[in-house]
Amino acid sequence: MSSFDYSDFDSGETYTLTVTAVDARGQTSVLEREITPTKEPEIIESGFVNDPVDSYHERIDPERYTAHHVLKIDLNGVDPNDVEVKPGRLDNFAQKVHQDKKLKEEMLHLNTYWRAQEPGNYIINQKLLFNDKNYERAIESEKIYSNLRVEPSPPELRVDVINDGTTGHLKSKWGIVVDASDSFDPDGTKLKYTWQKGANPISPDNKTGKFRSVKFARLVIEDKYELKSSKEFNYLKEYIPGINNVEVLSEGPYKPNDTVRLRVTTNGYRFAKNTYHNQFELGMTPVGAKGNIVEWDEIITQRLENGTHADDPRIYKGIIDFEASELANTVENPKIRVYNKKKIATYEEALIPDLEIYRQYGTIWTNISIKDTKYRVERPTYDWARATSEAERDRYLADGYSVVDTERDGFEYTLEERVKVRDAQYEIKSKTFPTKLQHSAFLQTHSDWWSGGRESEKQTRTRTEQEWRDSKTGDGTFLGETRRVETEPARYQTQKQYAYEYDVEKTRTRTVTKTKEVEVTKTDTKYVMKCGFEGICFEVPKTYTYTTTVERTYTTTEEYTYTVTRTATYWAPQKLGWDHWSTGKQKQVKISNAEYKTQYLYEYQEEYTDVVRTYEVKTREKVSDAEYEWQERMTTTDRMDVESLISADNWRIGSYGANLKWDMQKRTGSKTTTVDIRFAGDTVLNTYVTADVDATQQYVLGETVKNETTDTKTVDKSYSGYVSASEIKNKLRKQSGEIEEDCEIKFHCII
Repeated sequence: MSSFDYSDFDSGETYTLTVTAVDARGQTSVLEREITPTKEPEIIESGFVNDPVDSYHERIDPERYTAHHVLKIDLNGVDPNDVEVKPGRLDNFAQKVHQDKKLKEEMLHLNTYWRAQEPGNYIINQKLLFNDKNYERAIESEKIYSNLRVEPSPPELRVDVINDGTTGHLKSKWGIVVDASDSFDPDGTKLKYTWQKGANPISPDNKTGKFRSVKFARLVIEDKYELKSSKEFNYLKEYIPGINNVEVLSEGPYKPNDTVRLRVTTNGYRFAKNTYHNQFELGMTPVGAKGNIVEWDEIITQRLENGTHADDPRIYKGIIDFEASELANTVENPKIRVYNKKKIATYEEALIPDLEIYRQYGTIWTNISIKDTKYRVERPTYDWARATSEAERDRYLADGYSVVDTERDGFEYTLEERVKVRDAQYEIKSKTFPTKLQHSAFLQTHSDWWSGGRESEKQTRTRTEQEWRDSKTGDGTFLGETRRVETEPARYQTQKQYAYEYDVEKTRTRTVTKTKEVEVTKTDTKYVMKCGFEGICFEVPKTYTYTTTVERTYTTTEEYTYTVTRTATYWAPQKLGWDHWSTGKQKQVKISNAEYKTQYLYEYQEEYTDVVRTYEVKTREKVSDAEYEWQERMTTTDRMDVESLISADNWRIGSYGANLKWDMQKRTGSKTTTVDIRFAGDTVLNTYVTADVDATQQYVLGETVKNETTDTKTVDKSYSGYVSASEIKNKLRKQSGEIEEDCEIKFHCII
């Protein structure tokens, strides 16, 4: 056997191993093999990065209870497909919900996500395995233990406004009624409800409260871990009076471009204070179709006294318009929604009443009544059999049969008898002692042993020893083997990555516009007085030239400098400047190699003589007991026979069970037939239907629509495959008379 230190090699590189054998006559034999040394994968980082987390509950945000575990593995040249992390024994309440694996720069990143249903500390243990291709086996490299801390979750507060609190005639007893029974504790503990400020409990379980003040009401819930949740806000945003009526104001039937006008009225409501009304406002919007809100106002339905008071009954009333084609061109029934403007998620909805919206041409089939439906089906055929034993049943199953029904007929018992199959076995055993004293002491305390005598022997022996020496000196034979022993381990230093900023001055050229003054020569005309000989004077024009300065604009280029900030990084055991900062990355850097020395394996012999005396004792020892076994003797369904036999010690019931018979079937083919009722297993090839319909013929004359309804007529249709009654009616509507368009899509259809 010979071992090599992995530090002598580069992992992943291929080397040639040579072994030379030499016999006493100097003859040699050489064997060569190629080896590829592989280092073991090494765990660089392991642990949870976001614990502690809350305990798990399906109704809270998953980010609260999901713990993220990060495992980083330096592969050291190992193929990532040969590395596996397997879980060990897990705590009962800890559960792994997801994991992903990524390879980044020869580093394997394994992210796993955990959760636990109860608070506490959980030990998550895993083991790192990798496949060593040199030995063709999986090796357990390292065990990983991580501590998951799960803290109690705070209780979840859920409230619902039951009504506006105006029940009864005494206004002094009015108030907002709030139900908090939907609140819960994710840890499953019982909650304590405390109503504070303007709120008081009104139910025996303390989960329902009532208060008069909008601003100063608060509910606090507390679990057994003394964790609390509270809510203090305007509960009016949780209240909606509901829709009392949606009334059609316009007259139909409607053409596609006609306007449908609806009036929407809410249920009545009253508040105990005017401040409630200041903080309460409803909105209205259509759902499933486009509409135009004409008006929408709060109305006092009846003034109880002069002026406006909080206890005056009020409603919201408004008008909304739709284009008729909008209501006909919808897949789902359009609705009216009334919502609380303080909280849009608080709303009530009502369906828009049924309307007649006509198409512009063709025939429509309405009042469809299905008279008869038949099906052309492909029905499987079967071969039937009955099995009266499990073996017979299994033979039928192997032949392609399946069990249809199981019949039970009493119980069947298997009886067994206890039979001796081998006698007890004995053999003579002996012990030896190196001294007479030990020999005698043993016989005094073991009465079933006897003395076997004494033996003396003089022995001269040669002992062969091996040892590793630091040099090739001393007695003995050098065996030709050497080893490299580490005398000083390699030293490593942890270096971090630091960053710093520095300024870089740059120069660029830009185009600028400038002005300058230049001298120019201009010509102008002026009038001068000129007098003649007769003394008559008059003005005459005279042209003159003059020099002046004007401002001119020109374009030129100039250089300018500016400064940009750059970021540089470096690796060092500590930062080199006060304003430098760590990026969070770090690595191990070897600063000195390991030191080794060579040792040599020597073999040497030594002789010694010794007189060996032994004292023997003997005994007869049972090496195996007699063997018995229960053997099956009979099978019966008679309970009296069973009770009679098992009264003896050597009989027992080996097994019992229901006496079963199985009805079995095997499909042999199929047949095609026409039936009135289809059964499970039938494949419907065609559906034949006979229906009565009312046909309405429409004529378009300019802007006037004329309708004519004919008598009820009977139509026969055939459809491929199975078609339900609702699908048949839809298909008949689409196939009516002259209509070529799809009635569910085009707006000119009667709905």
